This record gives sequence, C-alpha cells and structure tokens, in this order.
Amino acid sequence: MIFEFLKRTPSRVTLAIFSGFSLASFSSMGQAADCVNGAIITAATTCTVPAGMNIMSFTVDGGGGGAGGYSAGSDVSGKGGNGTAGSRVTGLLQVVPSNPVNIEIGLAGTPGLDNIGGQTGGQGGVGAGNGGNGGGQEDPSGFGGGGGGGGGASALHVVGVGGWVRAGGGGGGGGGGSLEGGVGHLNGGASTIGTAGIFSANAGVPDLCVNAAPGGAGENVDIVTLDGGGGGGGGGTFSGAPSVGFHAPAGSQFGSGQSSQGGHIGDSCTSGRAEGVVYLEGGSSGTGGVNPSTALSPSTPISAKGGQVALSFAFDPARTAEVTAITENNVTVVGPSSKPPGYDVTGYSVTCQSETGGTPVSGGISGSTPLVSPYTINMHLPNGHAWSCQAVAIVANLVTGDAVNTIPVPRTIVPAAPSAAPIPTINEWGALLLSAIIWIFGVSKIRRRVPPKE
Repeated sequence: MIFEFLKRTPSRVTLAIFSGFSLASFSSMGQAADCVNGAIITAATTCTVPAGMNIMSFTVDGGGGGAGGYSAGSDVSGKGGNGTAGSRVTGLLQVVPSNPVNIEIGLAGTPGLDNIGGQTGGQGGVGAGNGGNGGGQEDPSGFGGGGGGGGGASALHVVGVGGWVRAGGGGGGGGGGSLEGGVGHLNGGASTIGTAGIFSANAGVPDLCVNAAPGGAGENVDIVTLDGGGGGGGGGTFSGAPSVGFHAPAGSQFGSGQSSQGGHIGDSCTSGRAEGVVYLEGGSSGTGGVNPSTALSPSTPISAKGGQVALSFAFDPARTAEVTAITENNVTVVGPSSKPPGYDVTGYSVTCQSETGGTPVSGGISGSTPLVSPYTINMHLPNGHAWSCQAVAIVANLVTGDAVNTIPVPRTIVPAAPSAAPIPTINEWGALLLSAIIWIFGVSKIRRRVPPKE
C-alpha cells in the first residue's frame, strides 16, 4: 500500500489522497481486506479503513423500483407506470484505520406482470430495508396489471465509530387498468415523492438509522374492482420512517375511475456524525424500471437497476492532535482544528520515545467536559536529547456519547533547556548609594592614615 502524509499548513487543510492500494483476499487471520479507494461496490461486502486514513467520503444509492404491468381489458388498455430510481446520499465520515465498513446493497424491485388475473405484483428488492411488494389482482378474471416492486435500501455502517448511512429504495410503478367508458387515467401512476426525504440523528434522540424497515406494499385490486391496476411497492427504508406506512392504492374502473398509484421512494437517513450530507431523491444509479408495453404493442420491460456504494479515503491533517512543545516536566498539545459538528475534544493520550531508546513515556487526560486547546500534560522528559512524540485526541459528542479518536502523527521535538539562574543587578539609585558608601569608606581610611597636626 502506498500513502502520503502531507504536512499541516496553517492557511488551509491539505488532503493527502490515498491511492493505489489493492483489495487482496482475506488474510489468514480472517480480517477483511482494505477498502479500495474509489471503487464502485455493487454487492454486499465488508472491508476495512486503510492505514493512515482518517476521513471517508461516501455515495450511497438505493435500488430502483420495478415498473407496473399493463392491462388488456376488453374495451381499452392501460400502460403500467414507471418505477423510480432510489435515493442518493453523499457526505463524509471521520474514521479510524482498521475500522470495518459493512456495506449492504439494495436490489432492484421486479416489474409487475401484465394481465395478472389472480396473481401477485412484482417482488420488492432485498436490501438494508427490503422494498415493498407491488399490488396484485385478486380476481382470476381480472385484466389489470400488477404493481412493480419497490427497490431495496442500500446502507453502510462504519463499525466502532457510530457511522450509519441508509439510502432509500425507489418506488415501484402502479399497474395499468381498464377504466369503464374510457373515463379517468389509463396509465398506472409513476412512483411518487417520499414523504419526508432524509433524516439525521439529532442530539439526545435515538439513532433510528441503525434499524432497517421494509417499504409499504402496494394494495391489491379487490375482487369487485376487477380491472384496476395494483399499487406500486414502496422503497426500502429505516425504522420509524414516514414512508413505511404508505401503501399505494390500487386502480379502480368504477365511477369516475382512478389509476393506481406508484409506491413512495423510501426515506433515507444518516447518523449524527455524518458531515456535508447531500440528499438527492430518485437520483441514484439504481434507475427505475420502464414498461412500454400495451395490449396492441407488447414488448419486454426494461428492468430496474440495483443500488451501489462508492467510497474514497483521505488523510486530513486538520483532524489530528499535535505535540507542539515539551519541557522536562510538561508536554503541550494542540487539538484538531476540524471536527464533526457538535463534537468536542474531551481527552488526550501522548506517547514519547527518546532518540536514545528505552521505555516510552506516556501521559494523558480524559474527562466529560471539553478541553481548551492548547493543553498542558504533566510528563517527565529529561533534557539533552530529542523525543519522538505523538498525540491522540478523543473527540466526543457529550450529548449522544458517540466518540472517535484521531490518528497519531509522530513529531520529533527537543525539550526546551531550563533557564539559567538570573544574576542579581542593582538599579541607578542603588549604584549611587553604593558609590556613596565606597566614598565614605575611602575617606575614612585616608583620615586614619594622615597623622594629626601638632
């Protein structure tokens, strides 16, 4: 593996991009191999944060929803609605080398069948939150199309640092139906917008992003309605998401008639530590399915695409602690200038090794309140030679309890020599007084030597 540490510059943050490392097979110890920088991951896997890296940029795409099937009623035919792409979530997480990164990929929902009399709708895609199944047709003689299955959610979890990201799957398209007298909408509805988009774990609130949840299943066409289309399945999501409770209605051929509705795109979420999060609903690589078929022009549906995850790693020196000065009895540490929002430094651990060898000297401080930078730690480091010192800062959210350590960066430094004892001096008035004393003393000596006059 090849990586480069760039030195801290006071004017800006410099990123040393890690490149060129390979994804070897699992080691003999059974530990997962390093994650590949910039790789597009399309299947569930576990890899580890590479050595020397402390930030991870991510793009997580949910799986696409399948298209609805078409109907072939005796009077008129309706096309199935298109499925939609899953959600895309991008951002950054502060990480620690060797932390495992668990990745789950949302599979695409399958399309609803055409003229499904008595059958079920499309299957929801499996994922980190399965897509909901599309609605079917309860009456064997019905002509409506089945709803497309919702796409599965994709997710990544950085073990040991509380980092969760979950991108909701796309909604399945509604099935086409025949409406009496040609009134109403013939085509099944395309997947609709998710209820609430993206959620982030707030201070003091349980992190709901940890738990997966399936998308809502589309409603079946009941035995009375006959030729309506089945509702589309909802995209996979997380526990407690508003989109979980939505079940796309099936179509109806009676009265004014109505088309079936597509399933909702599954809501997405991130853990509180994620930074710079951007959410794009229906904008992932997991494109939705399309069914261009009609009774007069049948064709093969275009399948939806599954989700994917892309990761890239870098070293950010602004997220490290640094030993800036040492004396014989103290070490001065400067904390990281860049931290996750809402996080503070609550402790330091310092280790110094003498250039002459011997046992390393360690010291530190930890607590439950933020520490002001720079911070002085009592450590005995004899003068006369250089020491290689490295510091690790504990960066924590004091409300949620989540914490992450910075990675150590060694620095060689020489203790400041002890100050020489000051030489006493006298001021101007003291000098005058001393001169006067000396003059008086001298005069007295002279007078003693001069004999008295007779």
